[in-house]
Formats: sequence, C-alpha cells, structure tokens
Amino acid sequence: MKKHLVWLLACSTTLLSCYKPQMEPGLKDNALNNSKTGATALLAGINYYVSITGDDAADGSLGSPFRTINKALTVVTPGDTVFVRGGTYIEKVHFPVSGAKGRFVTLKEYPGETAIISGAGLTVTGNEGLVTIDSAQYIAIDGFDICNFKSSSGNPRGIVVTNGKDYTRLYNNQVYGINYEGAPQTGNSYGILFSGSTADPVSDIQVTNNTIRDCQTGTGANLGAVGSVSSFTFSNNTIYNGENIGISVTGSYENGAYRSPSSGTIQHNTVYNVTQAGISLLGGLNIAADANYIHNNGTGIQAGGVINYSAGTLNILTNNMIWFCQGSGIAIGTTDAASTAGATNSYVLNNTLYYNNQQPPATGMNGEVDIQTNGMYTNLFNNIIYAGPADIFVSANSTSSYPYADHNMYYTDGTRQWRYNGAIINDLITWRTHVSPETHSTNTIDPGFINTAPASLNLHLSVHSLAKNMGTEFTRIPATDIDGESRRVGAIDAGADELQ
Repeated sequence: MKKHLVWLLACSTTLLSCYKPQMEPGLKDNALNNSKTGATALLAGINYYVSITGDDAADGSLGSPFRTINKALTVVTPGDTVFVRGGTYIEKVHFPVSGAKGRFVTLKEYPGETAIISGAGLTVTGNEGLVTIDSAQYIAIDGFDICNFKSSSGNPRGIVVTNGKDYTRLYNNQVYGINYEGAPQTGNSYGILFSGSTADPVSDIQVTNNTIRDCQTGTGANLGAVGSVSSFTFSNNTIYNGENIGISVTGSYENGAYRSPSSGTIQHNTVYNVTQAGISLLGGLNIAADANYIHNNGTGIQAGGVINYSAGTLNILTNNMIWFCQGSGIAIGTTDAASTAGATNSYVLNNTLYYNNQQPPATGMNGEVDIQTNGMYTNLFNNIIYAGPADIFVSANSTSSYPYADHNMYYTDGTRQWRYNGAIINDLITWRTHVSPETHSTNTIDPGFINTAPASLNLHLSVHSLAKNMGTEFTRIPATDIDGESRRVGAIDAGADELQ
C-alpha cells in the first residue's frame, strides 16, 4: 500500500549516399526507452539525425544532420531511428514509410534535449493532424513536445492515427495547445486521436507516459479512440486543464456502418480539471478502465451508448479513485429517456468514490453512482462510496434492469440516501428491495482513509481500516489494486486499495 497519494502528478544498406550515419557514443542502436516502465525495445537499424541548423541535402549523420523531420522520415527503412536535436520545428509531420514486426520506425527526441514540433502559424484544413500516421504502421514516437496547433475553422489534432494503420507506440510526449477556437459545439480537436472509419480497425496501440494539457477540444477529447479501433492500451498518462472529455472511447457511424471500438484498456492514468467526463466510454465493446486517479472533473467515469446506434457492452470499471467531481463519480447508461443505447453488462468493482456531486445540475443530485436509463445488468460490488452530507449513494430506476450489488461500503457525514425511480430511500433495508442482494453491504461504518483533509487528501486505507476483508470474489476483479499490489491478501478489501 502506498502511503501517499501523488496528486499531480506524467542499416538499411542502401542510402541516398554510401555513407552510414555515425552512432552517438553511449546510445544503443535504435533503442526505444520508456522512462516510466523501464521497457526497452532493441531494434536493429540506422540512426539518423535532425537539427534546426541542419540541411535536407545532407546525409543525416550526427555531424551532418537533416534540417526537417519530414526529410528524415523519407529515407528510413524498418528498424531505423530518427533522433531530433533540441529546438522548435514548425512543420506538419507525416510518416510515409512503415516499420515491420520487431523493427519499428522510431522518431525520438535526442537525449537530454527538448525537441518541439509546433503548429504555430500553420493552417488547419478540415480534420488535420500536426503529426499524422495514415499510410504507415509499426511507428513509434518518443519524447516530443507537440503543441500550438490552433484553428477557429478546422479541427486540429496533435497526433492522429487513421486508415487502419496498426502498431503505434506513443511514449513520453507532451501535448498541449491543440485548440479548436471556433464557436462552441460547432467543431472539435483532439490532443491524440485514433480513428477508424472502415471494417479494418486501427489496432495494437500503446499510449504510455504522455502528458496532455491545456487543450481546447470543443466537442472532441484530449485522448480519443473513435470508431473502428481495437486492442489498445492507454496507460500512465496525465491529462489536465482540458476541455470536454479527458479520455474518450466512442463508437461512430462511418461509411454506411456503425463502427465500435473494442478490447481496450485504460489504466493507471491521472485525469483532472477537464470540463466534462474524466473518462467516457460510449458504444464500445469490452473496455476496461482500471486503477485511474480521476478528480475535479465534470463527471468521473461515464459508460453508455451512442444514441440511436449502439449500447456500450462489457464496460469494466475497477480499482479507480474518483473524487471532487462536479457531477456523479460513475454514471452508467444514458440521460436520454427515449434512447435504447445505454450500457449493458457493466462491472463496477472495487472503486473508491469520495465527495463527488460538488455542483449537481439544476435537476437535482444524481448520486455518487448513477445508474441511468438503460443501464442494464450493472454489477456493483466491493466499492467504497463516501458521499457528501446532501449526496446520494446510488441512484437507479426501473429501466435499469437487474442491478446486482453487494459488499459495498456506504458512508456519509450527513443523511444516508439512495434513490430509486425518483424516490429517496433512507435505509439499506428498503434499498435492498430494489437492488439485490446488498446483504453484506454496510452504511454506518467509516472506511478509514489515511487522510480526508482536502489539502492532503489520501484515499488509501489506514492500517486499521474496517474496509479490510469487506469485499468478495467476483468475476473480472483484477489481480492487483490501484497501486499494482496484490488484490488477494487474505480476503478482498473494499475499495480501490488493498491493505498489504
């Protein structure tokens, strides 16, 4: 158990010349390093170099570098690495050459220097990326600042991957100032976007240890998987001070068919100060949001469907800590009473929710967990739900068929409240008549967090917490808790943290 919650956190043998660019002493040939995980991928290939004092007529060696990133990317072959020296590069970067299995084409910041890919002054046409991967695969981008791509008419993307291109790795990048600046609700931008519009999905994606901040996304998102996108992992990223959605996974209707994202993992991310949901899962299939820190957003996590098209199926929400959001901590289903596109077979397991609903809507409080219209077959187990004095633990209604709940710890400093079909319920016994079985849940026991003072909030369990052993085994509970420590130390604890 961690004692402190960290808040803020994030050769090809044929060349244009017969000269092989030299290696920088101390650098591994084509080594891609992930500073967060320590992972290193060794890929045999040539190193090329780019510098703001270089020349595109040069050979791309360390002593005679290219001037532009795009020039370097035209001469690479699978397994090669382009190192970019420090400075600001105002160019729209496009990858024309693919890597291969085990031999990625890697674009990497030169060690110890800051390379900035900037869109300052560049025009945005339609839906356009500052960095675009639409004709190549097996691509890795590591360590850049990607920033200042703005428009009031086009829809900018910091990095965009599309057209069914697979095997993308994004590590250790800083993305900021990707702004849609037009009229509200008329356009969108994305800090990072994976978009699939055909039956061939964009797949095998890793987005790790990036920071996305200060982006005006309109109706878009800071990090998004839209449409036909599959087998993706978004992990250890930090997203903050953003507009609309922090991390968005959503289906879309493209080229005459509904395209659904699938088989995604959103894990160990920190999302805060975004205006709408920290994480939004709409119309996907088998998407897991596990062990994320989510706070001070519009909503914590929402899981539902794409209205008029498809429900979200198999949303797995586990080990998340969610606090101080304006609306609900977790919302399942849809607020559109006429829609059948809610969420089905959702798992809400071992989460810790604390003092959400800071600014509830004019229509009234929605509950720390809000099982909305057509939030079908929701499983609510082993959660700690600590509500504010006027807050509601869980809200549900009769369109949310068969909610199944037990081994939850409900606690509040005020009046105990649940809501079913709009009616307030003040005791657990009556609540059980609507949501079953709840026979092992409690509503009078303080879970015993380390610190609940707002300035030093720590929602891990204190050594004497009565949440210890309060949980139960249930399908889809991960092997580890929010800190990556074993979940099964004796009986399962309630909440995101497992005492060791």
